[in-house]
Amino acid sequence: MAIAIALCLLLQRLVVASAAGVCAVESDWAGTHVVKKTCSGVSQQDCVGLNFEWEESDNAGQNVCKVQYHMHSSNNDLAAHCANKNGTLATYSETCSMYLTYIQLSETWLANSTSCRAMNPQMGAWQMTNAYALDWLRSHGCCGTGETSCAVADPPTFQLCTPASALASDLVYSTDCLINQTECAGTFEQVKFEWKPEENDGAGACKAENQGGVGDVFTACTNKGGAIGNDQSTCGDFPKHYFPNMVADTAGCAATPQAWGGQMSVATYANWLATACCGSTPTACCSSSSCMAANAPTTTAAPTTAAPTTAAPTTAAPTTTAAPTTARPTQIRYGTVSFSLAVSIGTVQEAIARTDVQRGVQVGIGNQLNIDTAWVSATLGLATARRLTAESRRLVTSGTVVADYTITAPAGSSDISSLDLVADTQGEKDAFSTQITDGLVAEVPVTAFGNLTATVTSAGTRTAPDPPTTSSSRFRDSLALCTLAALAGLARNI
Repeated sequence: MAIAIALCLLLQRLVVASAAGVCAVESDWAGTHVVKKTCSGVSQQDCVGLNFEWEESDNAGQNVCKVQYHMHSSNNDLAAHCANKNGTLATYSETCSMYLTYIQLSETWLANSTSCRAMNPQMGAWQMTNAYALDWLRSHGCCGTGETSCAVADPPTFQLCTPASALASDLVYSTDCLINQTECAGTFEQVKFEWKPEENDGAGACKAENQGGVGDVFTACTNKGGAIGNDQSTCGDFPKHYFPNMVADTAGCAATPQAWGGQMSVATYANWLATACCGSTPTACCSSSSCMAANAPTTTAAPTTAAPTTAAPTTAAPTTTAAPTTARPTQIRYGTVSFSLAVSIGTVQEAIARTDVQRGVQVGIGNQLNIDTAWVSATLGLATARRLTAESRRLVTSGTVVADYTITAPAGSSDISSLDLVADTQGEKDAFSTQITDGLVAEVPVTAFGNLTATVTSAGTRTAPDPPTTSSSRFRDSLALCTLAALAGLARNI
């Protein structure tokens, strides 16, 4: 009985972890996804490449070669990779749920600016925040093609490019390239090679860095005779992890952070990164006075007090006191719109997981209804996702997207009760299609998905969603069921 309940508690830890809000879309969480497997019989010298990692003193206390899933790899067939190294693939798998238990997010953990920026209890020695830890899970396939909860709940405060939409978030800016120090020099195939003596615990490592956004760091490393390491940085990593809590205003761009040695200014670093990360006509926000001004904090002027005046006394006619007016409270409306989304680069599944696509849809809805677009929040999903396999979801270049949205008009705003959320006629649907398409064009860089077009098929109201079940209540309920099952099993054996 004790063993059965202990197993229940262990399973609960995995269940709690999977519900702890790792992914922005809860259904994206892939708890059973295989992150790593041991590939025995492969030496440290041969355990190299994007899908390989040499682990010294792993969970079993051994030095072993691990084959791993990696989001930047074009082939994540772990068995084939191990076989190509003449290794033997273990049957034991290290899954996303196992790694999440190591990260130790509590059952009540919720993603917000405080929790995402907090140092992870297990990773604090490496100065790794919870947001960074979740990004590691995402990079190993634990959120599918979706984003982490921290990416949505606590988006970066630093604007690297102007316009902001020019940032090529998924472009691999740098990678470890396993070549010797002598070979790691100069520029090759528009990629800069530089030896970093401080990397690899002081042993040094070669970095291949994108120059001007036109080079391919993976191809250049291979063509130079090297093997790709497993440490990469994308352009999207920099605003999130290298400029944390910074703002690209005049003061922020002029700062020289002590974390960088107090020698390099934020503007110098940002301008350097912009050449690779900000598109074909790169402009860093820190080099644009108008962009820095737009990011400057707003200040409220101190109130002025007029000099008192004394008027001659007059006898006024009696006045009638007007009935007091009450400011309109916060108003909420719930709507839904379905539209066919087509992309010419990537997949629809990848598109709807991105925050800039979400913003584009929200802008389109707000403009269609002629309201402040900041009042609109939307969640996006594929209407056919439940009927698609994991493989076919990656191949969807057009599909029907359902956007469930909420309008929250702040207290004192104009009345929104009369807003018509329904699109009955074809003309109304065409107008809605134009607004959503225009919103996507304004918010999403063309390099991400090519030409994005939305064709609205229906729009209307929806009922208020039920309050979410708390993770603690899910924990108690599932623990109770698990314990009852254990008791039942014990009873059968009596």
